[in-house]
Order: sequence, then structure tokens, then C-alpha cells
Amino acid sequence: MSAAEVAPIGPAPESAGGFEYGSSSPANLVESSREYVQIPPRNGADGYAYSGNPTIMFPLPATQAYLSVGETHMTSVIRMVDGIDSSGIPCGVHLGSCGLASVIRTLEVRQQGGGAPIRIENYNQILALLHKYYSKDWLHNVGRRYGYGTEPQRKSDHLQYPTQGKRMEYDLSVLGLMTQEFHIPMFAVGLEFVVHLENPVNALATDTVPAMGNLPNYFISQASLGVELITGTAALDELVLGSMAAGEPVNMPIRIWQIVPASLLTTESVTQKNFARYVEQMTLYLSYFQIEAAYSRWEVDIFGKFCNPGLVTAQIQVGATLIPPQPIRVDSTGDVTAMGTADLECQVHNAMFRNTHPIAAKFDGDAFSQAPPIAGVVTADSFFHVAVGLGSARDAMRNAGINTADPPQACIVRYSFGQALDKTLRIVQIIGSTGLVQILPQSFTLAE
Repeated sequence: MSAAEVAPIGPAPESAGGFEYGSSSPANLVESSREYVQIPPRNGADGYAYSGNPTIMFPLPATQAYLSVGETHMTSVIRMVDGIDSSGIPCGVHLGSCGLASVIRTLEVRQQGGGAPIRIENYNQILALLHKYYSKDWLHNVGRRYGYGTEPQRKSDHLQYPTQGKRMEYDLSVLGLMTQEFHIPMFAVGLEFVVHLENPVNALATDTVPAMGNLPNYFISQASLGVELITGTAALDELVLGSMAAGEPVNMPIRIWQIVPASLLTTESVTQKNFARYVEQMTLYLSYFQIEAAYSRWEVDIFGKFCNPGLVTAQIQVGATLIPPQPIRVDSTGDVTAMGTADLECQVHNAMFRNTHPIAAKFDGDAFSQAPPIAGVVTADSFFHVAVGLGSARDAMRNAGINTADPPQACIVRYSFGQALDKTLRIVQIIGSTGLVQILPQSFTLAE
């Protein structure tokens, strides 16, 4: 083919045009500008400890701006102090497996001078289970900034910085508000974050037993809340102003986690525990087991390993509904196929394709497919836990879970064990829910 026979190049497609920038580009109807701000606590950035000043309060600025919650993070420096054992030797102190979040007993989001629409008790005990779903690669690398990592890595945080302490970031993932993508008008709601610190015997772990009078401790300094404040456009301000003037509340969709504590006595081999959570959408039931006495032992990391109680079956009842219809069977013979081929295939199918799994456990020795290796004797070296999904994965953000509020539905969990246990266990029951927090607007003004 000669050059004369080549067809001429046609006109550029319409999609190739329209890339001019400036006044011809569409306006951003939400954001005018962004500003990163570091907020100190109300009582200063330093001097926080469980035995002295255990509450850190971060008031959010009541300026004509909007909080971008997805970019909010909290940091501080933590300095740990070694205890001394009976031989006069340091005990080797380090943070629990939850990293810096091990020191959070309770986390609140409340209106300044008002109530707390969001309050999460036992924050660290909830994160103790949820963080085990993080990949180990993330925990031991990126997660180091949160204080996560292997036990030797967490020990090094104290050994490398014994006097000045180390700056870390708090894992706020359990606070569902921080995982959303929306803007909160600061000039209307007057929010503040409040952190209540945990007892050092729970937040820290040691290599040896400290002597009374020489117990380990931790101190928090340089506490800071980093936020991105968005200056709204005139269109957004006008829209929000109209809603506020009409007395409409500020709606914040959240995922919320709550702990329902229970005990498992040595005489119980078949048991049921009642719990009441009257929420619009309850999406998940989780539980793990720990030896009750471990909560007063310094050398135990209560956020690290759980107990395998030799569970045989588990089932949730919400009102008159059984979930699942037949009790979940945990094989105690060591042979996974003993649960039945159909049961096994259904569990694999749901886990792989529906993102729901009626029971889950991290494998670690006897953690899942066996009862305790010695009859009736629990082991505290396991990651065993129960997870019962109550909602659909596909529409999880819109209509997941079970409505237990209308009408009010009582809830029961039923457990059966291979045999009675040799120690009293604590059942840490975690309830996952979705909901809508409504905050009534306070007095406000908008700048001209």
C-alpha cells in the first residue's frame, strides 16, 4: 500500500476535549479549602497517668468549618517504668498486644457540656479480638506506629526509649465514627473526644512478677489530636444553615461495638447467657474466653492469647429466632470431616463467597479442631473465639443484621462444652451493631 492510499486521520473524538481548567471547570459544592490542625488536650498535653490524671479531653474547635472524620488521628508519647521483682531485678515491661490502644479503657465522643452520644467501654478488650484480623505483615511493619508488633518488638519500644518514651498513634478503628467518610459541622455540635486510661496491670505485661511497692507504670505526654478542618463553600454553608435553623439534628451513621461480660463457672458444661441489646441493627456476635485470674497477673498479656474451653456447640437466639437454625458444631475429635461434609462445605462457601462465617478461629495448636488436650483443663495459649454473623454481607451498609429494638427482642447465647472446666473463665462477648447517632445543634453563628 502506497502512502497515497492511506486514509486521512479523522477528527479527534469528543472525549478528547474539554480539559480546560479554570472558571469553566465545575465548582466543588462541598469544600473550599482544607487545613490540618493539631489540637492539645483541655488540661494540657502532659502529665497523664492512671493513678494521677486518667482522663484526656480533646475539645474540637467550634469554628466555621467541618471535621473530615476520615483524617482524624490521635497520638501521644508513652513512657513505661519497669517494676522490680523480689530479687531486685527489673521485670521487663512492655505494652499489651493492642499496642498503644492497650491504655484505652473507655473512649467517648460527647458534646461539650452535655452527654456522650458515643461511649465505648472496654475499648482495648474489643480491639484485642478485632485486631487479630489484621495481617501479620501489616501488624509487624506499618502497625508499629500504633505500637503493634511481635513481643520482642514491643519490648524494644521500652528498651530503646527508657527515659524519654516513644511517640505512637492510637488505633481508633473500633470507634466506628472514625471509619466513615462525611463531614461534621463544628460550629453546630461542639464535640470533644475523651479518653479514660486503663489500669497498668491490664495495659502492660511483664516478664517476671513485680514485688508489691515496685509495680510497673506508664505515663502519657505530648498528647495531640490531629484533624483536617474543611472550609465549606457558600452552597454547603447555606444548606447546613437552613437545616440547623429548622432544628434538624446532625446525623452521624456509625458502627458501634459493645462488650457484654459473662462468667463461665467450673460446674458448667452446658450453659446459656442472656444479653439485651435493643438496637436497630445488630450485625455480629463475637466472644472469646479468658481465665478470670489472669486479670490480676502482671506477666499475662490479656490482649494476646485467649483460652480454649473445649467448646462443642454454640447457638444464638434472638427473640424466637435461632441463629443458625441448628447449633454450630465445633469438632472435638481433631478430624474436621467429622462435622459432616455438607456442614463443612457450607461453612467454606459462606466464608469465601458471602463473607459470613458462623464460627471462626485462628489456628494455633489446639485452638479450633480439638478440645483441651487434657480433659477439662483449659489452656491459656490459644486464639480460639466464636463469631456468629447476623446479617447479609452484600447489603451490610444499608440493611444488615437483625432489628432487636422494635419490638424489643431478648437475646440468648447457648454453649455446650466437652466437660466441666477446672477454672472459672471470663466470657468476653462483643456485640457489633450499626446505627445513627443524632446530635441536636447548639447555638451557632456563621461568619458573613
